[in-house]
Amino acid sequence: MATHKRKSAPDAKKKKISLIIKIAIIVGMIIVASVIVLTSPIFNISSVVVEGNKILSSEQIVTAAALPQEGNVFLGVSGSFFDKVFLTFSAYKNNLTEKYVEIKSVDMSYSLGGKVTIVVHERTPFAYIPSGKRFLLVDTEGVVLKVYLKKPNDKMMIIFGMKISANKIGDNVGFDINPEIKKIKRLLSLFKNNPEIPKSITGNIIAFNVERPLNLEMLLLGGKRVLLGDIDQLGDPDVYSHFKRIKVVLESNAVKGKGVLDYSTPDLEPFWSPKK
Repeated sequence: MATHKRKSAPDAKKKKISLIIKIAIIVGMIIVASVIVLTSPIFNISSVVVEGNKILSSEQIVTAAALPQEGNVFLGVSGSFFDKVFLTFSAYKNNLTEKYVEIKSVDMSYSLGGKVTIVVHERTPFAYIPSGKRFLLVDTEGVVLKVYLKKPNDKMMIIFGMKISANKIGDNVGFDINPEIKKIKRLLSLFKNNPEIPKSITGNIIAFNVERPLNLEMLLLGGKRVLLGDIDQLGDPDVYSHFKRIKVVLESNAVKGKGVLDYSTPDLEPFWSPKK
């Protein structure tokens, strides 16, 4: 009958230590090889490309980002160890969003060959908001992009009647707490996506007035004002049909010059009040 000798404790301990040493050597070699590869010239920055910008120039964006435009990408970029290893470019994204209010968010990436791509998502100018004697240019979220002493001579619409405390670039005028703004955005979306709504109206809107809750007012070129009432009570098909009706009334012989078309109660006949 064969007999098996149990391995002594010292032998088992030596083998365990030997295994640990081998693993440590392998890990060390991997780390050294990784460092050599990652710091080699193949990971040098050779170009910086900017995409998505319409308001700001590529030169402005590259300068504000303050990203190294040469040298090894892993050694040159700022940030934590995590930022360096995974190339998050967090510091440079923050540089851009802090420098320019026009930039809503930034994506950055590195591709082999040395190209760093900066994709900026700019805020979309939406309307002017009167504030005292000044006009605030705001984006679709109500963030102030610029402040003017008088309204620029462009086709950007004005939104009257908002009570705001914002007065400088970067402030928010409070679109998210104003239900009338949501109605305006809904109308503009319907105007944009549906050819059924007459262009003779949608192309001539110069302003909205949100001063009176539940009675949105639309101002058109030529001094005509239309009281729309609470459009939240109307489905999209009703909005289409009502604006077709508004077009017919505005183009009728009874409506001339400046005045107010009261369409706040669509079930009743629209009432035209000429300006005296």
